[in-house]
Amino acid sequence: MIERLLRALGDHGQDPTVEELADALWLAERQRVGPPQGGPTVAGRHVALPVGQDTGLVAPLRELDLQRALEPLRGTGSLMRRSHDEETLAGFTASGTLLTVPRPTSPRRVFDLTLVVDVSPSMALWEPTIRRLRTLMTRAGVFGQVRTWLVEESGSSDPGKVTVRTEGGVAGRRAAEIVMPSRRQLVLVLSDCVSGLWQEDGVMPGLLRSWSRWQPVAILQMLPQRMWRQSALSPVPVRWQCESLPGAANTRLTCHRRDDGSTFDGVAIPVLELAPRWLHAWTTVVSGTGVGGVNGLAHVIGRGTGLREPEPRTRDQAARPADRIRQFLLNASPEAAALAGYLAAAVPLTVPVMGAVQRRMAPHTLPSHLAEVFLGGLLCRVADDKHRLYDFHPGVRELLLARLTRAEVVRTMDAIPTVIGPQHASAVGAATREVMQSVHVPTAATPLPQPTRTPVRERLPVTTRKPRIWGAVPSRNPRFVGREALLEQLHSRLATQGAARLTCSLHGLGGVGKTQLAVEYIHRYAGEYDLVWWIAAQQRGAIRTSLTELSVRLGLPGPHDLGEPWTRALAALHSGDPYDRWLVVFDNADSPEDIAEYVPQGSGHLIITSRNSVWSLGEDAIDVGVMSPEESISLLHRHIPPERRLSDIDAGRFAEMADGLPITLVQAAEFRAWTPMTVDQHLRSFEDVHVVPALRDDALSPGVPIPLYKTWKMAIDRLRVEHPAAVELLELCCFFAPEPIPLSLLSVRDAAGLPKSFAGTLSGGVALHLALRELSRFALVQQDFRRQTVQVHRLMQTVVRGSKSPMSEPRRVHVEHVAHSLLLRYAPRDPWNRDNWWRFKEIQPHLLPSGVLDCHAQEMRHLVVVQAQYLDASGDRAGARELREVALRKWRTLRGPDDPDVRALEWVHHDGGTP
Repeated sequence: MIERLLRALGDHGQDPTVEELADALWLAERQRVGPPQGGPTVAGRHVALPVGQDTGLVAPLRELDLQRALEPLRGTGSLMRRSHDEETLAGFTASGTLLTVPRPTSPRRVFDLTLVVDVSPSMALWEPTIRRLRTLMTRAGVFGQVRTWLVEESGSSDPGKVTVRTEGGVAGRRAAEIVMPSRRQLVLVLSDCVSGLWQEDGVMPGLLRSWSRWQPVAILQMLPQRMWRQSALSPVPVRWQCESLPGAANTRLTCHRRDDGSTFDGVAIPVLELAPRWLHAWTTVVSGTGVGGVNGLAHVIGRGTGLREPEPRTRDQAARPADRIRQFLLNASPEAAALAGYLAAAVPLTVPVMGAVQRRMAPHTLPSHLAEVFLGGLLCRVADDKHRLYDFHPGVRELLLARLTRAEVVRTMDAIPTVIGPQHASAVGAATREVMQSVHVPTAATPLPQPTRTPVRERLPVTTRKPRIWGAVPSRNPRFVGREALLEQLHSRLATQGAARLTCSLHGLGGVGKTQLAVEYIHRYAGEYDLVWWIAAQQRGAIRTSLTELSVRLGLPGPHDLGEPWTRALAALHSGDPYDRWLVVFDNADSPEDIAEYVPQGSGHLIITSRNSVWSLGEDAIDVGVMSPEESISLLHRHIPPERRLSDIDAGRFAEMADGLPITLVQAAEFRAWTPMTVDQHLRSFEDVHVVPALRDDALSPGVPIPLYKTWKMAIDRLRVEHPAAVELLELCCFFAPEPIPLSLLSVRDAAGLPKSFAGTLSGGVALHLALRELSRFALVQQDFRRQTVQVHRLMQTVVRGSKSPMSEPRRVHVEHVAHSLLLRYAPRDPWNRDNWWRFKEIQPHLLPSGVLDCHAQEMRHLVVVQAQYLDASGDRAGARELREVALRKWRTLRGPDDPDVRALEWVHHDGGTP
């Protein structure tokens, strides 16, 4: 057989040596891998899988990539085998006898592998990934044996102790049994390093120190590196020397700090991410086959172990739900933030249920995104539940549900029955009825045939690198679609100017998506900048306030030094110190003259969005028009759930109805999603909407587009019947500026003094968020859950509050009074206390648009005075002067020059604002 193989290879010009032939045969035998019959085996014995149902949440780890990562270990065995083959070949040559080369029966596997699995509660998410990893390690053909040990805390009755057991065995084994000094063994500790085992007073540091004296030990961190700050480890950058004996213990490996080359007073344990390149670097070191050094990260055990308390995750049981969510969103990725909302609609919350929801609602996400939710302080373990049941902390579920559309809730619930057991069936039924009732899910209509259409071009992913300075940028719209040509044009114009500043003005009608285009550009290309700053440019005072905050973020001199803070921020941008790769966005600017003195110069980029046609005259202007028919249809499909899906023909009718205006398309889509109307009924209702004659005469510019008014009125009429509190809340939000409104401003602890119609909504957190949810579902408001704000589009405000609004004058005065009361309740007392400035900053853009200068209440006039004092204290003296001048002109007309409040304000104004 061997002679035939050699002749066949010779016919193809190949003349392999004995060792090359042995390696080829060994590799060919190893490549015959397939699913083992009856499950994976080790040394002829079946391997028990970890307990727990497979949720399918397996980190992406390809078998071929893992085999390549383990190649250095295979090279160690090959060297030993080749040494034996060379001795045999030398004997054949000396005797002059040609003998048949024996077929290798099996490759020699030098190392065993022991997986030490932390089975703390948070590790339940990683069970499928661990099963997958062990199976691949077994099939790789590198290890003689692959063993698994399980470690966990002993419990509250025996703090500081650890329970050790073999997989499928009973507890009570000794941790010292894990290492086998008589065998060449590698030890991988699999954990997310957040349990009590890993705290400074935990047992893992001692166990790692003990094991690493005998054999190579590494920590395989299940969390991605960006989340390691949430664990107890503080790895340091090191460089490992490769020239060591194969399988040398950690204490015999050489490593140095990467920054200064010094060694450690302790034992260095490699910390690896679950990725092939990390495993390959480690196996290169422990196999002794590499040359030179390998960079890595190490957890040092000794003096200054590097252990720390994991980042706080709002453990306080009394923490407010909104605070929990705010803390979570500050650190969460967009994928994790969206996933948390979907999980809020799932009952019961078990690991299999979480996996099913993730596969159904966010199939593009990874186990690490679910781990962010799991470790984000939103969930708690339900006591005394053998099925490992979890739940959201009180109040958190209701707030998260407010961010979901009705179709998303239904789709989430549909994923649950396939993975729950009979013990939870009753809980699911009760929860389903409760959620269905609260979201007013319509009766399911007859399923529509799935249309065939051209696939929508996928959005580019968000950049993984975030700028160092990130200011007030709205969250990315997960339903953004189309506009690829405009995005490419915008990116090209900004990129081709090199170091020169480029002002790129996005101009167009209201509601065409200029702001959304700028937001999408930022999130898509954020990695190209070190500083990104978003400025709401409708008010000059808001511009200065934003630039003042930028000055603080840059660490520039305080407000009482020479010059105003906002001018120092502009100077820093101009000089490029400390950042020359910056992007500043002026959103909704009016005329160029209004913002001329605030426009930064320098090496960065500038984007301006505006409805003012003057901006279209510039050479750098990009005209943002309505969406094309194809984009309009794609946007409709993105918003309408599958059970209410439109055919392309009907979607085209809707697109024509909306005139391609994105804001109108979204409203029409959301109305379609939540109403049982047929397509023809919807279109007829749209045509039957009565339009005010004055509005019809002033159709597109500068008023409100007729299609937008019609879709708005259809939604309002329906909400007046189903959820009148939501309509009242929308009217209230329209009496603030068309800028983000903090949810904390709309929520009051004591509703005394508020009109009864608003008290119930504004005093109860759940009632407020239910009303906001209804408004969001019909696209009447935009909620930003990361920033905890709500915003009404300025066109919506024109409809509700403008001169052509159907709102009666008494109703207008009533709602305006409520807005003033909320501002007064939200304002701090002391404007000179820096700790209060963040609230004054949030009030600033809404003060004048709320009509506060027309209010006759003395408390509101005092609020204006205090707000001007805050501007003085924070360094915006020009803003303080402007506010006092506007107030004086208004109050002199309303109350006369001899009014005491007018005289007091004049005195403060002439005195420079000093209290």
